[in-house]
Amino acid sequence: MAEKEKDKVGDPTENPRKRIGVISIIIYDRQHSAQKINELLSDYGEIVIGRMGIPHQSRHIFIISVIVEGSIDQIGALTGKLGMVPHVSVKSHVSKWEDNLDSDSDQKPTT
Repeated sequence: MAEKEKDKVGDPTENPRKRIGVISIIIYDRQHSAQKINELLSDYGEIVIGRMGIPHQSRHIFIISVIVEGSIDQIGALTGKLGMVPHVSVKSHVSKWEDNLDSDSDQKPTT
């Protein structure tokens, strides 16, 4: 993996445990923020499972929900970079479920 790519998504060999998470993004100024948001989501495409965007027309805001699967470091890096984009509010929630690549057993989430 190239050094630049390592910086973007982290080195998967450092922490093989993956988690499922949701990143919510609220865009207050689409004209100035949407391109950067899309670039970041594309840069982190290998951890993005899916996304859904909904315009809230009466409030003039845009809401994006992104489902991710990656290490805590990868999800945190993406969330942090999204949060630095002007006119954007970002929150993330990461499940307690972990994908331990060293284990062959199924793991159920803890409550």
